[in-house]
Amino acid sequence: MQITPRYGNQAVITMDATFPRPDRALAAQRRRQEELFSQFGPEHWSSSTRCDAWNVRDVVAHLVTVNRFWSMSIRAGLEGRPTTVLNGFDPARHPAMLVDDMGEADGPAVLEDYRTTNAELVELVTDLPPEAWSRMAESPVGHVAIDRVVDHAMWDAWVHEHDIRIPHKLDPVGDDEELAACLRYAAALGPALGGIGPDGFAGTVVVHGTDPEQVFTVEVSTAVAVLDRGAAPGTPILRGRTVDLIEALSLRAPRPLDAPVEVHQMLRGLTAAFSS
Repeated sequence: MQITPRYGNQAVITMDATFPRPDRALAAQRRRQEELFSQFGPEHWSSSTRCDAWNVRDVVAHLVTVNRFWSMSIRAGLEGRPTTVLNGFDPARHPAMLVDDMGEADGPAVLEDYRTTNAELVELVTDLPPEAWSRMAESPVGHVAIDRVVDHAMWDAWVHEHDIRIPHKLDPVGDDEELAACLRYAAALGPALGGIGPDGFAGTVVVHGTDPEQVFTVEVSTAVAVLDRGAAPGTPILRGRTVDLIEALSLRAPRPLDAPVEVHQMLRGLTAAFSS
């Protein structure tokens, strides 16, 4: 299904300023991934992943292609001219086309491209001044602050790393700061893609992740706001281990059996976006 990003002056996703900027977590994540992938031999690069049509080499090639987009988007945002190139993008078809466009490069060559594009992205966002983080740039949901673009980049890479790890019987990993950022963004992404307003989800859900402990509130009305506060009386609560909740909110694992109905409603947009 083609997505319909929302462009303009109002950010589609906002988060409380109390949450840390994601530049350090992004840099640590990409170092870990580069170290993991550097250990792969030919049999690893050609092995299967949780992505039905992609082997390990293809998944990392996808990360290369999206890295190039993140850097382009952030650079344009820093220059005050946010892009609008994703209108009509189809998450179920277009990423595979971009991977195909990379040709027949083998795993080590794709890894070198990943290192290069990681370095460019990390350099762009390291030590940005506070006013730069709040500038608008393009993400798949539309225009958001640059820190939310980085959140999307980190969430996407975390999910795809685990598309590789899980079939190889490697446990999910992540620094506490990285896992917290991925959980917050995963909780916001579904309603942001689902069409905010009369045709989408509207309401409030509290997310309570453990190991690491992370509690926040997601409010959906004319935009998605992630707030640094716990549950008010009567608010639906999604509970679970932080890694498990990231997986569930990213459609990679079942939702907890006690997940409130509002969580299923929140995820309808993400489910539709990735349907063929």
